[in-house]
Amino acid sequence: MVNIDKTDVGFSLSGVLSVASTKDVLCSGNDMIRRKEGESVTIDFSLITSIDSTAISLMLEWLRVGEANGKTINFKGISSSFESLIEVYGLAKVLPLGDGRGG
Repeated sequence: MVNIDKTDVGFSLSGVLSVASTKDVLCSGNDMIRRKEGESVTIDFSLITSIDSTAISLMLEWLRVGEANGKTINFKGISSSFESLIEVYGLAKVLPLGDGRGG
């Protein structure tokens, strides 16, 4: 299960992000992106305890929603192992990973 919590700059995710939790998180995240005031939304993954490749599709969708709503999306707290997976898929230049990457 994943929890999604509003922050001053966007929202943070905690728990296990997997196929089973992606749909609910997608809907909640889309809503938070649309409602966030300002031009930038930061999505923090630093409290995620387990993540699988479905998170990449989630991140790509949030980029699309952000663009459609005139917002820049930034991801932070990405673990080094998940960052490696992003690189394997050739998406390192597409997904904006912030300075707050996990490790």
